[in-house]
Amino acid sequence: MKYFLKFFSIMVLSFMIASPAGAVEVNDKFNMSGFILLSLEDNDSDDFDEKRPNFGGTAHLVFDFHPNKNIQALLDLEFDGFPAAEEGEVHGELEVERAFLDFRHSDPINLKVGQFFAPYGLWMPVHWEALVPSKEAPIFFTNRDHFIGSNVLLGVDFHGQYDLSGDLSVAYHLSVNRGKQAHGAEDEHADGEFDSFGYDVRFHYTDMLTLGVSYIDNSASEDSDPAEDPEFDVESDTFAIYGRVNLMDGDLVISSEYFSSSPEGKFAATGEPLRDLYAGYVGVQYTFLEDFDIYYRYDRGHDIEGADGDGELTTEPNPLSTGNLLALNYRPFIGTRLWVEYHNHHFSDPAFGDSQEWSLNFSQLF
Repeated sequence: MKYFLKFFSIMVLSFMIASPAGAVEVNDKFNMSGFILLSLEDNDSDDFDEKRPNFGGTAHLVFDFHPNKNIQALLDLEFDGFPAAEEGEVHGELEVERAFLDFRHSDPINLKVGQFFAPYGLWMPVHWEALVPSKEAPIFFTNRDHFIGSNVLLGVDFHGQYDLSGDLSVAYHLSVNRGKQAHGAEDEHADGEFDSFGYDVRFHYTDMLTLGVSYIDNSASEDSDPAEDPEFDVESDTFAIYGRVNLMDGDLVISSEYFSSSPEGKFAATGEPLRDLYAGYVGVQYTFLEDFDIYYRYDRGHDIEGADGDGELTTEPNPLSTGNLLALNYRPFIGTRLWVEYHNHHFSDPAFGDSQEWSLNFSQLF
């Protein structure tokens, strides 16, 4: 009961301090925004937190500065893992998730320099739990260090958009980056670095249809030591295709993404070739009664991080997983969201344990 009381008390406080109008505009050149996420969750895994249900949260604070119409400076601070699980003990850590300058020459030609979200696909660029349809991410995102290296990249990104006709436009990203493994991950490969090159091209037909492709080429950084970090002594090519369609005036949204990764070379520890990986999903979101929506997603792919193990690639067939997710969202006000979520994962190999998880979540944009 104390977890529910803590959840709702912080939820009410978050709603009271949040700006109902969205971002806080200090002046015409500077504003602040962000979000607060609270989650109360439980599952049937023996490896889950001993304290059940598990209660935690994430907060982001974004400082956005526009000295003129051609330059944007952005700083995104993340505090993950609050509130404290035990009295008198502070958990969580403060991290800089994004920090970049965006030089905007025109709609077709722009240049971003710094640390920014990977621009590939639909979920990756806007993966904040408060903005995507579910807290639980698709398999390719939870295994992103094996598919694209990281969802947060350090480097340069050329980007822009062209209007091809009155209803049809094309947007692109061309990125050259240095990165580390998946943002926020904690395991023996956390110091592994890689160099990457990638592009993303997507076509928009009004607001109804989006179709796109991505390609990412990752290689081990010269600063990485294969003897100490064998998994990052691997080059890989990753290809992605995705699409989204809005029907019934946007009340029905169908989306899908598919990622396929082909490691080049061999596993440094054994000299044997690595196995190819793939992961994808199909999601359907339906809005009803104006303030409610229901979201269902089917996932399938190689779920290395979700399997009972150390999250390492192997020369053996990697664990193949299928999953089902169902979320019911209530959005009483702009920026406010309260939802319940259930998802399960089933592995084709019985050696890996299946799992189910339930969660109650609250987010507030400000």
